[in-house]
Amino acid sequence: MQKLSKNDLITLVELPPTEFGKLNGPKAADIFSGFGLPARALHILNAVLEADGWKNIRIINPLYHGDNGKLSKENWKLIKESKVLGLSTITRTAPQTYELSKAYHKLNPNGIVIMGGPHPTFEKEECLESGADIVVLYEGEAILVDLMRTLSENPDKIKRVKGIAFREKGKVITTPLRDLMTKDELGKLPHPNYDLDTVNKADVGVVMTSRGCVHCCDFCSGWKFYQRRFRGFPIEWVIEEMKWLNKKLKPRKSMMITDDNFYANPERSKEILRKMIAEGLNTRFWSVQVTVKCANDDEFLDLLEKANVKTLYIGIEALHDSELKAYKKPYEAKVNLDGLAKLGKRKFFWIHSMMMPGGIGSTPKTLIEDVETLKNLNVMSAQFFPCTDLPGTDFEATMKAKKKILPVSDSLRSGLYVTVIPENKNFTPYSLQMAVIDQYKRFYSIPAILKRSLRYSKRLFSLGVGMFARKNLRNYLNKNETKAHLKYLKSISYSERHKSFPI
Repeated sequence: MQKLSKNDLITLVELPPTEFGKLNGPKAADIFSGFGLPARALHILNAVLEADGWKNIRIINPLYHGDNGKLSKENWKLIKESKVLGLSTITRTAPQTYELSKAYHKLNPNGIVIMGGPHPTFEKEECLESGADIVVLYEGEAILVDLMRTLSENPDKIKRVKGIAFREKGKVITTPLRDLMTKDELGKLPHPNYDLDTVNKADVGVVMTSRGCVHCCDFCSGWKFYQRRFRGFPIEWVIEEMKWLNKKLKPRKSMMITDDNFYANPERSKEILRKMIAEGLNTRFWSVQVTVKCANDDEFLDLLEKANVKTLYIGIEALHDSELKAYKKPYEAKVNLDGLAKLGKRKFFWIHSMMMPGGIGSTPKTLIEDVETLKNLNVMSAQFFPCTDLPGTDFEATMKAKKKILPVSDSLRSGLYVTVIPENKNFTPYSLQMAVIDQYKRFYSIPAILKRSLRYSKRLFSLGVGMFARKNLRNYLNKNETKAHLKYLKSISYSERHKSFPI
């Protein structure tokens, strides 16, 4: 590999989801992008490289720096001129990321592509076959600094860099993994460097106060990525970042704590909330992801209210013990039901439930009943995600061993689509997909939206969220990618005549 200079142009890119995973293709059916979040990794990677003396770094998130979500002519010019192209990707954006990687090598044969993120960590060989020169494994900030220093000082010593994979003479070389950063190391990281376009165009400011999860749910790659370790950033570091973002963002924009579980260490989280209140950071609308067990902690809930944390994202997954056990979710159904009931009585909170329909023991009838239960428990919004074979998960390993993974594009691995043959014999791939669509239609029916709006303190807001969800559902059903996938699922699903799946 060519030797780098700290004056060389480095461009960091994170592409948005697109239909069929096509580079610069139409936007995917994606409610997540509708929230206008910043890129996941680009801004902290920019900051750590700048802190290490790299002087010419650019960021491209086509949602904010491109042409209406697509790479612009200016973006392509920047990419072509870059000595290093850093690509961050999740599974659903991997196809277009690979396409960009190959296009870059045609434009700049001597350039270096570095890929990182959850998908490259668990699919390193695939990435190296698809245009990556180097893959960064697991937590990337410290590894990237070490890698870039080596490329600028002595590229021949690249094997000394821990936590990377690359090809040498056709063979994949994986160096020993680097230990995850300690709390002290996390506290020494610079704060993410948000450019003006992102600050002005993103709808939500994001702050991460911790990394990792101690649970080991079957469907989740997060605990694998962070190796089942939970580490909190120093509280002073967290508050400093919150204050900086609070000053940068326009007054009406909201803020989100992006931890996998803000209730993982209750006492630590309470201290963060107290400091948020003391620093006057409770003038904005905040949202967090928590577990349902927080429902029994009145002190925590009181502090959430005082800190103006209104939206609680809760991964319920299922309302029946057989499903929860199969998912290796560490809660019983009663805990979920009782917790939602308690939280529903606190009118201050907007409860958003994330469900995973189709687990062992469920039937088309129970899925309908689950929707009615959520309505009765004052759940204000919900998402229904059929279990997806994300790389690195135990679920993917099981499905692969049983040859139940469907040969579909990674662009469909978004939680919106059925991508495996269900273990549950009550469903075919097609019938499960249609049952999920039915759940959305029932939860976001006009009568259901109106009923929820009448009991929520901000009725117009509630009505607007409901109508936004209905619009997104129509968009999802009208997408060519959705129509093609439904046709495919129907073609391979169970028939009475064949008594089997013809795949």
